[in-house]
Amino acid sequence: PGLSVDELLDQLARFVPSRAALLGWSLGGMLAARFVAQYPQHCAALITIATNACHVAREGWPQALSSEEFERFYAEVIANPVASLRRFQALQLFGDERERELLRELRRMKTQDPSPEALRWSLDLLRELDVRDDLRDCRVPGLHLFGTRDALVPIAASDRIAALVEDHWAVGIDGVAHLPFLSHPEICWQHVDDTLFDARLLK
Repeated sequence: PGLSVDELLDQLARFVPSRAALLGWSLGGMLAARFVAQYPQHCAALITIATNACHVAREGWPQALSSEEFERFYAEVIANPVASLRRFQALQLFGDERERELLRELRRMKTQDPSPEALRWSLDLLRELDVRDDLRDCRVPGLHLFGTRDALVPIAASDRIAALVEDHWAVGIDGVAHLPFLSHPEICWQHVDDTLFDARLLK
């Protein structure tokens, strides 16, 4: 917590090998898009899952959470992180075909509660990041997976991202919310494999 986006990506660049395929989910996908823009020599493919170009709506990009929704969530997380993150788990699966089953699985997993500083830092990144230009200028093969029932990243964002990067694949998976790699892993990995093949990273 406390690192700027540029500082964080500089840290990552020390570990990412050349011709890597970057795969990021949600906020991680936004960071992956920015990384590809700043360190193209490292990157052979970009894959994002349930990732918007802007997490918070702004001029020219209404396909996102409203600033009011985001600020309300931000305040709730800071005030009561444990309860808010439990609600956030449910929101990530809301509407998914396997919602109840996967929510039970998530809540059985033992995870360490994040610090308030880490939560605030992550939320600040979500509010700040706008990767439209990074996506528009991306010159490596790319894939952007979305769930048609995602309550956090509206499926309408997939069309906008497809328009930004016309030679990338933007795919909506039916019946899926914000965690497609958990609810429909086979479909996700089929598309990932196709992208890696397209980038000449798989035979």
